[in-house]
Amino acid sequence: MSIQLIQKPSKPCDPLDALEAAAAGLEFEMERIGENELHVMLPGVWRDIGLWFTWRPELATLQMGGRPHRPQGAHGAPY
Repeated sequence: MSIQLIQKPSKPCDPLDALEAAAAGLEFEMERIGENELHVMLPGVWRDIGLWFTWRPELATLQMGGRPHRPQGAHGAPY
């Protein structure tokens, strides 16, 4: 019985590329900030939601954050 070793790719794939392709396919507003950051605006019924993604290849970590976007002229508490 022999064991075959599977070689890993030398460079890990960039998940921001996949997120950018998905956002483009859904026609979401987005902006690529450098090589390791992506901002995406998700349209909502009464409020848009801004998300940011940061890829840290040295840690193989994808970070995500979000904050609701309040339209111009909106008043009152955000929640």
